[in-house]
Amino acid sequence: MIEDRLDCAILVAALILYIANRWTLFSAWVLPWEVAKYHFGDFCGGIFFPAYVNLVLAFFGRDARVSNIVSMILVIAVCSFTWEIIGPLLVESSVGDFWDVAAYYLGGGVFLVLRGLLNGIEVNRGH
Repeated sequence: MIEDRLDCAILVAALILYIANRWTLFSAWVLPWEVAKYHFGDFCGGIFFPAYVNLVLAFFGRDARVSNIVSMILVIAVCSFTWEIIGPLLVESSVGDFWDVAAYYLGGGVFLVLRGLLNGIEVNRGH
């Protein structure tokens, strides 16, 4: 239950960052404009999708979670394959991009760090 709340909080935070950047490009204050415009959303997706997968697994009563480097790499690999290889084959305006994949993995790494930090805070509050 605690893990589900953590995943929900991370998912909502990533969604808020994505939407705020989409409307304002606020990340351009600290990132190069091209990175802010074209890759920050992918970074947010790398945070969002492991949390989303965890919530879907929890909804269906599965004990498996994206909670370590191997499971994160697997989830991001599936997302990268779908969006950067299959997507351009199906959507004419879509283009596969190595930097998008790098942003997904960076976001996935941040997801694991946030989950670990928040889980540590939650565990310490319980004692």
